[in-house]
Formats: sequence, C-alpha cells, structure tokens
Amino acid sequence: MSTKKRSVSAVVRCSICGREIASGEEYWVCNGTLACTDCLPDLARQELLPCRVLRGKEDRL
Repeated sequence: MSTKKRSVSAVVRCSICGREIASGEEYWVCNGTLACTDCLPDLARQELLPCRVLRGKEDRL
C-alpha cells in the first residue's frame, strides 16, 4: 500500500478584512494580526494608537 503525501497549504487571510492573501503576495504580521496591503494603514493606526497626540492637548501628556 502506497501512501501519497499531499502538500496542503493553509489559507492565509487578512485579520482585518478577511480577504485571502494569495501565494507570493506580501502581507504584514504584527502582534498576531495579519494585514494585507490594503489594510496596512488600519493596522498601523491600531498599533500606534497609544502614541497618538491631539494638537492643543499636548500638556495633558
């Protein structure tokens, strides 16, 4: 009895929009979140939220 090995690649999806990330396509992983190119700005905003400063409110830091 012969056993054939199948190469099964898991589907990789953007954690933000849910779109499948195709083989060869770049994506970013940050703190367990996967982001496609389109969602990278949203991921950056989420990750950098603690660094956010509102102009005119700097004295409250």
